[in-house]
Amino acid sequence: EKDEVSGVRVRLPIEKDGGSFIVRDEHYMISVLGRATDLGPTANYYCRVYNDTATTFSVFFQSADPPKTNFLHKTGFRRVGQYGVKFSPDAREHVTLEFGLQGNGRLELCDPKLFSVAALETLYTGKKIVSESQFAHLPPSERANLIVRPDRLWTWTGVKFFLAGYIPIAQWVQPVAVWTIFVLLVLLATLSINIIFRNQWIDNERYQLPVTRIPLTLIDNEGAEDKALPPIWKNKLMYIGFAVCLVWLLLKAWHFYNPKVPDVAMKIYLREYFADPGWGQMWGPWRLEIQGIFLSMCMFMELNVLMSLVIGYALYRSQWWVGHASGLTANPNFPYSFQQAIGAYLGYAVIVVFFTRRYLWKVLKAAITGDKQASDGEALSYRSAFLMLIATVAGSVIWARWLGIAPGGLLIFFLFLVVLGLVASKIRAECGTPWGYFVPQNLVLLMALLGGVWRFGPEAIIFCYIASFMLGPTVFFLIPGAQMELLGVGKRWGVTPRHLVYCTILGVLGGMIIGGWVFLSNAYALGGNTSRYGWAFDSKWWYFFTYNQDLAVANNNFLGQVQGAVESAVDPAWWAFGISAAVTMLLAALRQVFSGFWFHPVGFILGSANFMAYIWGSCPIAAAIRAVVLWLGGAATVRNKLLPFFVGVFLGECAGYLILLAHAAYLRAIGIEKVYCILTP
Repeated sequence: EKDEVSGVRVRLPIEKDGGSFIVRDEHYMISVLGRATDLGPTANYYCRVYNDTATTFSVFFQSADPPKTNFLHKTGFRRVGQYGVKFSPDAREHVTLEFGLQGNGRLELCDPKLFSVAALETLYTGKKIVSESQFAHLPPSERANLIVRPDRLWTWTGVKFFLAGYIPIAQWVQPVAVWTIFVLLVLLATLSINIIFRNQWIDNERYQLPVTRIPLTLIDNEGAEDKALPPIWKNKLMYIGFAVCLVWLLLKAWHFYNPKVPDVAMKIYLREYFADPGWGQMWGPWRLEIQGIFLSMCMFMELNVLMSLVIGYALYRSQWWVGHASGLTANPNFPYSFQQAIGAYLGYAVIVVFFTRRYLWKVLKAAITGDKQASDGEALSYRSAFLMLIATVAGSVIWARWLGIAPGGLLIFFLFLVVLGLVASKIRAECGTPWGYFVPQNLVLLMALLGGVWRFGPEAIIFCYIASFMLGPTVFFLIPGAQMELLGVGKRWGVTPRHLVYCTILGVLGGMIIGGWVFLSNAYALGGNTSRYGWAFDSKWWYFFTYNQDLAVANNNFLGQVQGAVESAVDPAWWAFGISAAVTMLLAALRQVFSGFWFHPVGFILGSANFMAYIWGSCPIAAAIRAVVLWLGGAATVRNKLLPFFVGVFLGECAGYLILLAHAAYLRAIGIEKVYCILTP
């Protein structure tokens, strides 16, 4: 009735089984599914919390929202709650949660949830370190969000403290295990594909593996008189390149800390020279920037690849000029960069498979018949490679069912990631990739094109969004290319085949565990909010803006609001996707048919990639230097003088990174947060 209160109470102990059950003054998330009907004008439903036997309460949340039927909640329930609530430090023995209705109406409740989010909150803010003895003297109300350091560090307890790295291990075991399994499935699938394609790409087409040429030069002692030290370590030009690049990098950092030192950085923003508004956003992030590590790696790439990248990025950026002149930029999604990138990758995968169809059929027959001679020397037999590929696909379906995700949507996304790995391996093996960040940044847009939430369900699409910003705009897809390089170099140097498989698996596990430990320990010790590299800690709202659009379409479909509507045109995103795929396949076909067609499809495929803004300036400079030296001194001069010099440039840049890393660590240790960042937008 109007003046009545009706509710259900849940009592939660502060301690249970000898340990903390509710941690006071730490952040929690609380929510419940509610369906409130016939509410009076002043009625509301709520969650209150009582300390011990107190009659007073605090309100965690309250609402008067009526039922809302939509695609996610077809029966009218809606989730209400609050993020970041805290239980009072004054509670001694227990707290009581009350979900209730105040005033006229009827309330149905289900699926209440309460869980700690302290591990996430302190990932952003960091934690304060106190000693074990200090912690013992603190009142219970002041023990939240602390890292307790043992008084005696040279004990087993102290060793465990260091190994934990300030990380709440118990709260991270499950998510790390879940994601490691998925990542391992993806990378085992790409390893299978690399084993299948290795012979075609490395032996038949003789791809140069440009990224491996520097490390191989450093360790290959072929031609050395004493067979002890590779010739490069006796090359004076290498040491000159090392010194020049090291001094150059340290001077750039010195200028950052002391502006009186001249700025020797080479970074020219083209928008400063093309300021006419008629260009639109064409020159936005476009810059001529030279980084020693990119320049040195570009020097080992083919001239036609370098110039293809230069022209490909120019063509991509020119779309803003054309769009501005034609009015197409009125559409905020123009030019549909991510869809273009997705189409280019899928189109290239199709054409690669088409042109190698005879080889693939030969490999498949060898796998079916068990012909071990056909795969002699490979890391796995072709039969084992195909079986492992099938097992990873089946594993992805089992993994999805384990997590309650619609397996159909997850399977499509999984196969898409594997296809990206195939293309990434080919690009790195044939052309070289001086950096990561070269695959489509928003991978889930493929799922949106195929139906999104309406077709695959919210759980699958939410997972795909999270996976997109974890795997897409990062260095993750360098790994499939590294697998191919490992297989190619391992075969050349006679490494035991199974050791290559063990090495790739060990690398994945090591990357997830060691890399995760470093990342999390730094975040908890320093606070993610203090990191200048904010990508890992951003809210990614632009990803979920697209998800909300997708969800709105699903709601409209569910509610029948689009029934009878006439589609006036194909979604422009499909046009961007299809045209990009078609152009990529056409360029690949022209290059295959006409030997004189020098423009490599990689220029078009990677034109929209994020890494182009960083490496673009190094590409034309490397091409110009290499072309001039080739013209003046011939191939011998390039091989014996130019390339050793740039091996030294690469090493000098790496040495500079290590010096600046140690210096930045020292500054952070004494409380100075603003440190030199090598790569800036």
